[in-house]
Amino acid sequence: MKGKLATFLFLFSTMVWAVVGGSLSGSVTGATGDPIKGARVVAVSASQGLQTKASTDAKGAYRFPALAVGQYELKVEAPGYKPSAHKVVIHVDDKVRLDIVLEPDKP
Repeated sequence: MKGKLATFLFLFSTMVWAVVGGSLSGSVTGATGDPIKGARVVAVSASQGLQTKASTDAKGAYRFPALAVGQYELKVEAPGYKPSAHKVVIHVDDKVRLDIVLEPDKP
């Protein structure tokens, strides 16, 4: 019985966490508007320091489907471009879109 209760509590707490967050998505392009494939995108939780990583697809799109509520620093890096950092806040059920434009590393 104890094992079933522990399993139930674990599954319930996981479901509750999934509901208490939102998503973050967007695109990464160069200054000319061309999508940047393979850019490294990292969402760093301000309160916990946890990092969630993604990379952009062929269209420059990235997605974090489930982030906990809180403040994040979104860091973006790609070869040949200057790194970029942005602050973003995720609230319950948010679907935040943040498009990033990277500047060339060297003019």
